[in-house]
Amino acid sequence: MNKLAFVLLFLLGVVSSCENRPEKEPDADKNTANDTIISIDDIKPQTNIAKRLNDKNIVEYLVKYGADHPETIVVISTEFGDIKLKLYKDTPLHRANFIHLIDRGIYEDTQFSRVIKNFVVQGGSSNQTLAANKKFYLGDYMLPSEMSLKHIHKRGALAMSRPYNGNPEKKSDAFDFYIVVGNKQNEPTLQREQKDKNIKYTSQQLEIYRTSGGTPHLDLEHTVFGEVISGMEVVDKINKVPVDASDWPKEDVIINLKVIR
Repeated sequence: MNKLAFVLLFLLGVVSSCENRPEKEPDADKNTANDTIISIDDIKPQTNIAKRLNDKNIVEYLVKYGADHPETIVVISTEFGDIKLKLYKDTPLHRANFIHLIDRGIYEDTQFSRVIKNFVVQGGSSNQTLAANKKFYLGDYMLPSEMSLKHIHKRGALAMSRPYNGNPEKKSDAFDFYIVVGNKQNEPTLQREQKDKNIKYTSQQLEIYRTSGGTPHLDLEHTVFGEVISGMEVVDKINKVPVDASDWPKEDVIINLKVIR
């Protein structure tokens, strides 16, 4: 399996002289390997899903799953250490979907498949056929946008990638997630972002971007549904690993996700 099939490079249209913006977005590629279709018994734990999830049934399914599974704390285990995440309750579909995917073993022994220095680390794609087939068997769907200015792309933000072409509603990819690394932002950049998007950050949000950093140009482009609450130093270590021309780490950064509470 050519791992380039999992990564879609997307050029950013506007380059500012005020900052060095990354040339790529956390875009999502829906192509996965389906050469060996697995049994429902291979998805752990076993599920009572009678048919594959799709755009028509996903909301109803996640509303029920979210009500039955109210957990909000997740841990990503890596060779560099653990990353603890808190999921937001006011993005209920994204929260339920993430918990659901972890419960079904979708992220088991997968990788951070895209690492861009001082920008993001991204997971959810994999060059393993089993992982791709688990996703194929589970379903083919996208998540309705739950983005708002309440949750910004600050350093440590957890968000879902999305296709940029043919997606006017800015729906999220079902599987690809990323964690923001980002740089500290200067005043001209923040003023420009507010003007271009016709938004107004709170004084606290401006201070976060100035002192901690983030990627404000992604605000209202992707749904942020959680944040790192410990282990950001682990994210920084992963963000420094050598990568190839497609931003895929040259040595696999294996991840396993577990729901804590």
